[in-house]
Amino acid sequence: MPFDNEGNGVALKVGEIPELHIDLPSALPGLLGVDYKFFIKGLNCEKQGFGIGAFAYYRRVVENQKGRFILQIAKVAKMGSWIVRSAISLALVALLVNLYGRFRTVPQLQ
Repeated sequence: MPFDNEGNGVALKVGEIPELHIDLPSALPGLLGVDYKFFIKGLNCEKQGFGIGAFAYYRRVVENQKGRFILQIAKVAKMGSWIVRSAISLALVALLVNLYGRFRTVPQLQ
């Protein structure tokens, strides 16, 4: 066992058995489609403390699914009260600007 400068023992955690388990909704694979594998890789990175790796995988999922996300947000906005619609509209504009920037094509909302 390694010791520090004061003679105290030092331990290093190298794994965890059993692994931390996170219950996911059973509909998630169907919702994310082929991006589900990237979501799981991101989740595994996050569980192991690799935040930047998790971010990269999650970003890939969002980039691939952003059009569908935006359309679903718009659909929910149509069902709410005027306050909810206004709040979601503002959030949607901020999301569009953030994801698409000024010069990219924005998906058509119906």
